[in-house]
Amino acid sequence: MKNAVLFLVLIFVVTFSAPASALAAVTVEYCSQISGATASESDKTACKALLSQIDQQILAQQRLVELKQAERQSLERDVSLLEAEIKKSQLGIQARSLAIRELNDQIGDKVAVVSVLDERSEKQKQSISSLIRKTQEIDDNSLAELMLTNRNFSEFFADFEDYRTINNSLRESVQVLAEIRRDTEEQMTALEEKQLEEARQRQLQEAQKAVIEEKEE
Repeated sequence: MKNAVLFLVLIFVVTFSAPASALAAVTVEYCSQISGATASESDKTACKALLSQIDQQILAQQRLVELKQAERQSLERDVSLLEAEIKKSQLGIQARSLAIRELNDQIGDKVAVVSVLDERSEKQKQSISSLIRKTQEIDDNSLAELMLTNRNFSEFFADFEDYRTINNSLRESVQVLAEIRRDTEEQMTALEEKQLEEARQRQLQEAQKAVIEEKEE
């Protein structure tokens, strides 16, 4: 058992001594508050590294809980076990907070994509409307009006065919944009559901932590 505890201590030293200095500039609170739209890549990378470090700490705390559970029954053992469980809960809450922040960034990216798609789709629709008007103008030209101009039949029908081809291309483009928008919205909905689940799990962990703290008192 003593060897197992020493091994756990070595895990803590090797795993967390180096990253601690590298991540000193960021905290869970800082990562939870920054916006994905304005955060620098270095901040995002640091926050992801912090989340990874916390996940490792959770595993280490779980190992400590298991070690304490294996020790003989004693008051000191019970206190140590409660402290380990509280620490594990705290780390779990921090991990959920970081995950929620990261999901929020991803949702923000999807919202931006939808906005761009809507803008492009609107421009395409305006172009289609303009082409429809021009096509109708061509349709309204009578043979007499055509003959009064210096244009021949081939030019007339060439223009008509050009308008129709462009119009069809624009309509296909609008359909493609609509499909991309639908896929993006589905991805965004999935991210929002995952974010809600993370928030629910964080609430559960906070409640569990409160129960454990009451036992410690």
